This record gives sequence, C-alpha cells and structure tokens, in this order.
Amino acid sequence: MLAARACLVATSLVYTAYDSSASHLRSSSPVASALLRSSQPLPSGIKIRGSADLTRVLLRHKRGCDWELATATLWNVAAEHAAALRELHVNIVLSTLAAAQPAQYERACTLLSQMREMGLRPDPYSYSSTIAACSRAGQPERALAVFRQCCAEADSSARPNAVVFNAMLLACQRAGPAWQPQLIAIFAGMMTHGIHPNAWAHSAVLNAYAQKSEWTKALELLDVMERQPNRLSPRPDGHCYAAAMRACLHAHEHTRVLDLHERMITAGLRGTAYTLVPALDACAALARAGDHSQWQHCQQLFEGYAAQADGADLNAHCFAAAARVYAECGRPDEALGLLKQMRSASPPMAPNAHVLTAVIASLGPSRQWRVAMQLLHGMARAGVPVDAHCVEAALKVTGRAGNWQQACRLFRSMASEFGVTPTPIHLTTVLQSLAAAEKWHVAAALLEEVFASPPAQHHARSNATGYAQSPNSTSPALFLDAFDARLCATALTVCAKVGAWERALMLLEAAGEGVTPAMRRATVVTLIRAGEWSRAEVILDQLQVGLPLDSEAHAEAHAKLHLLATAIANHKRQRHSR
Repeated sequence: MLAARACLVATSLVYTAYDSSASHLRSSSPVASALLRSSQPLPSGIKIRGSADLTRVLLRHKRGCDWELATATLWNVAAEHAAALRELHVNIVLSTLAAAQPAQYERACTLLSQMREMGLRPDPYSYSSTIAACSRAGQPERALAVFRQCCAEADSSARPNAVVFNAMLLACQRAGPAWQPQLIAIFAGMMTHGIHPNAWAHSAVLNAYAQKSEWTKALELLDVMERQPNRLSPRPDGHCYAAAMRACLHAHEHTRVLDLHERMITAGLRGTAYTLVPALDACAALARAGDHSQWQHCQQLFEGYAAQADGADLNAHCFAAAARVYAECGRPDEALGLLKQMRSASPPMAPNAHVLTAVIASLGPSRQWRVAMQLLHGMARAGVPVDAHCVEAALKVTGRAGNWQQACRLFRSMASEFGVTPTPIHLTTVLQSLAAAEKWHVAAALLEEVFASPPAQHHARSNATGYAQSPNSTSPALFLDAFDARLCATALTVCAKVGAWERALMLLEAAGEGVTPAMRRATVVTLIRAGEWSRAEVILDQLQVGLPLDSEAHAEAHAKLHLLATAIANHKRQRHSR
C-alpha cells in the first residue's frame, strides 16, 4: 500500500494540467504553417475525389514511408477539398511522420496543434502518434508535453486511452534510466484514468524496476498478476517474467532468477531468448560463486529451448550466455560444441565476438592455449571483428598454460595483427603470467618496453569497459589515463623482485589517489632491496599514518609493517655503530 501511495504522489507530478510547458504545441504562427506546407507539391497524376480516395492515397504514402508526399497531399486537400478531411486522415499523416527516418516530431507537433483550425478534433490516436514521433526523435520532454495536453482535454472522447498511455510508457523506456521514475508514475496513473494496464504495460514497469534494481517491487507486482489475473491485472506473459528475472539478476538474486524461470514454465508459457539469457546468466553467476554443477542446468535449459518447434528463436546472445556458463564451469568440450551447433543450425549462424570470447575463456582450466590461438586467428580470417575481450581471454589461457613466451608474443603483436591496442588490463594479465613462472627480469624488461614506447594514438576508440582500440596502432603503448590500481600493484611486485626502485616510485606516483597500503609496502621492499633506506623510511611513515589501528582486521598488515620498520631500524643502528 505504501508503494501504491508513493506512486500516486509521483503521478501528480506527471499529470499536471496542460499549461505553458506545452504551449509550443498550440502554435499556429505563419512559421509553423510554413513548416508543414514546405513539403513538395502534389503530383498532377493524383486525383482526390472524396474522403475514401484521400484515405487510400495517404495509406499508400504511409506504406512507402513518404512523409513529404503525405503532408503535401493533406495540405493540398485542406486548401481545395476541406470538406473531405477527417480526423483519420490527419492521424495517418501523423503516424507517417512518426515512422519517418528521422522522425519528424516538429511537424507532427505543429500538425496536432492546427487540427482544430482545420475543423477537426484530435483523438487519442492523434496524440499517441505525436508522442511516438517525439519519442523516436529522442525528445521525451516534448512527448510528455503532448501527453499532458491529452490528459487535460475537456472532450472525454479525446482523453488518453491505453494506446496513449502505452506510447508514453515506451517514450520513457527509450529515454533511459533517468525516466524510469516517470514511467512508474504514469503506470500508476492509468487506473486513475480508468485504464486497465495490459501485459505489455506491466512488463514496461517491471523493466523499470529492473533498471532501478528494485527486485522486491518487481516480484510483488508479478505475484499479484499470478494470483489474481483479471482485467485489472492480466496474467503475466513471457516478457513480464523476463523483466522480473532481469530485476533479480541486477540485484544478484541469482537463485530467484531460476525460480522465476521455473514458475514461467510451470504456468505453461513458451520460453524465448528473452527468458533464456537471464536464466543462463544466473547459472554463470552461481558457477562463478563456486557451484560448478551449473553447467548441467545450463545444458538442460539450452537443450529444452532448442527442442521447441522453432528453436525458441535462439540467437547469438543465447549461445554467448551458454558459453559463459561453460567457461565458468571449465567445460571446454561443451563450449566448443556450441560453435558446431551454431554452424549446423538452419540457417547457419555465425559466432560473434561475444560467443568466441566465452569459448576461448572455457579453455583456460584445461590449458588448451593452442586451440585458443586457433580460434583467435580463425576469427580474423572469417572477418569476425576481434575485440579487446577476445585477446584478453586468449592471454589468460596462455598464462594458465604456463606459456609465458606465447603470452608476450600475443601482447606485442595484438595491435598489428588484430587491430587491438594494448590496455592496462592486457599488460596486467601478461605480468601475472610472468610472475607465476617467476620470470621477474622478463617482466621488468616488458614494463620498460611499454613505458619507453611512444604514446598510443589519440583517436583510438575506448568503450565502456575501459578497453581501448586503435586499428592503426602497431605500438604496444598503453593509454596511461586508463592506468589502474591492479596494474600498478602487479608492476610494483615486479619492481620489488628486481630492485627497480626508480620505476617503483614512478608507478606509485602514477597511482595517485588510488594508491593502496599494499602498493606502498611493495615500494618500501623495493627501496630496501636497492639500498635506498632513507626513501624507504619516508614511504613507511606515510603507510603507518594511513593504516587503520583496529586490531584483528589489520593484524597481518601491521605485522608486515613491523618487519619493514625493524629492517630499517637495524640498518640505522648498523650505520651508527660504524
């Protein structure tokens, strides 16, 4: 009840009476008229004898996605045969403007505002088409203004129906996470207007809960739909279950995701790719947490979907999700089998980078580095774009196989051979491979090689995961602005082993505010081994100041500090005794 009241309060913020915020929709200025009438003239071959002829012509223009000819036809008829105009004709043109590439939202808003001047009354379909035009043009504020105008209509026949509400819900969906509170408020307001939300509207609000990680609210709504299916709360469909599964997945409630999938199957609903992917992602997360039997659950799910009459519309996302489960469980044979299954599908499916990255990752536990390299080179030959994730997966496989030479070769050649610029993530993986093989001097040489290289090209593309790509770069240089604490800690360990104290100090400075006690300890060890006692003492003092004094939680760190402090104190005593 509290949640419902909160939604109703939020609704009052959305359903504001039509006011100056939507005044641009009323415009009937000569400029607005010119905007619509600037379309091309009506071709001489088109004859409009009445309302039916106009409907037929406008529908033909709509099927041909010709908004210019549709608006030209409308305005020519308005000037010469105004009596033939009906609301239906304007609605056809509005929907044509909404479907245009790009959507002609300004023309749609202006046409809507001039309907009354043409002797026509806007109806819910006029408003829904205009909302759709604004939505598709990336103008959610304009869409909301149109929606408010519709809500404020004095004529009850023009007030919003389910089509208008669904159009506005879709506009909020397209506008991204910032508009999810508006979406939830509009959904809550449907009942206020006597509108019963359908299954799609429920799935839209469930998706909003998923983006906000409010999984409990998503499950509450789904429970109501399951227990009391009626006009007020329809029976949930596959999209509703998929949205609720994603909400639980975002909240790391992985067992609940699988429970929801089971509830959907028990309800007799047909699974789709939208329900399979979150279920498989939950299996992968549980496997990552230590339950390596999840590969069997994954296999059962995947085979069950594939056995459906049309293969449940399995797509590359489904295969990639299954491959991730097998990778987490260390099942390379099953992962490789997915590639064969994709090629033998009808029609055959080409594995993309996401699928191949997961398959390569599955080869790590069995140390099949040769197969990993074959897949990587096969991608390039087949024209599948190799990205930074693919190379990272191959580097990890070669590292786990103990083949540090191949890891170094791949790191040095990845830019020239695959068009992928090395990043701190790649370098960290190679350094860890060298550390596992105790090749400290090789690791130190690689560090110097990287830092001595010219900077990577500035036009390289960087994506949201922190990877950078530059197809024209042949240098192993890194993007130093992407320098992270994990690389710094690994590199400092290398410096400590070989006594490269100058490089250690540079790395510590590069870490900036991201410096950790472990990094400072490694730097102190490096300085002590290099005989730089005074510098070691300065950093040790900084470390002692920054370390919390609570007992058991930091006992090991304090013990390491004590050993370092004792070593420095012994050195000072020896120096004074001389």
